[in-house]
Amino acid sequence: MKIIFAGTSHGIPEKDRFCSATFVGVGKRWYIIDAGAPISPLILRYGIAHRDVRGIFITHQHGDHFDGLPAFCIQIGWYYLDASPDIFLPTERGEKMLRYWVREGLQNEAAADGMKLHVYGNGPVYRDDAVEILAAPTRHLADSHAFLLRAEGKTVLFSGDMGENYAEFPELFGGVHSDLAVCECAHNTTFTDCFPTLARTDTARLVVNHIAPAKLGDAEARKGELPFPVTFAHDGLTVEL
Repeated sequence: MKIIFAGTSHGIPEKDRFCSATFVGVGKRWYIIDAGAPISPLILRYGIAHRDVRGIFITHQHGDHFDGLPAFCIQIGWYYLDASPDIFLPTERGEKMLRYWVREGLQNEAAADGMKLHVYGNGPVYRDDAVEILAAPTRHLADSHAFLLRAEGKTVLFSGDMGENYAEFPELFGGVHSDLAVCECAHNTTFTDCFPTLARTDTARLVVNHIAPAKLGDAEARKGELPFPVTFAHDGLTVEL
């Protein structure tokens, strides 16, 4: 499994960071967690064909996790016609909004109606012969979720955005063990203040994503206080499991 952190910024892009988007490759198939970044050109940057994107999963519908999705859908609606991913949204409002955007952007009813959009809830979201994805609620919004992805015998936890200081993080999915946990860094006081909470997470490795630089404090220097290796993500960081 290959994980590319294509967009690692917080609520707005920084000069060297796009907003949230993570690409997960399993064999020749790709799955996208959040689409705040311009995902269509970015998948080309990383050598991914549009047709190989099998699923897109939006943790919640704030723009920094969603805004790249309409452009992607418009482009597969008229140009990358061999692409047909399943797209998972947390609300019916989001589904209606995306269909409207594509319908107006292309002036094409068939393209909008033909998109494979799904509204998901807590629990199992998606399964094929390569991956399984489950969702669990977070405290960020009424309709915000974390995702648990299983593939190739590995388990990866994507926190999405959480409540302040991440009280729910160690308990997501019943405290399941993960080979990699991806934790946001925006909705906290200072990241090191969350170390006691983060330390209760059962994971082999932590990647810190969705980074608000002002919230990091001296976390890089103190990351050895946590009981697992910690990496602070940057755009283009690639992790292989």
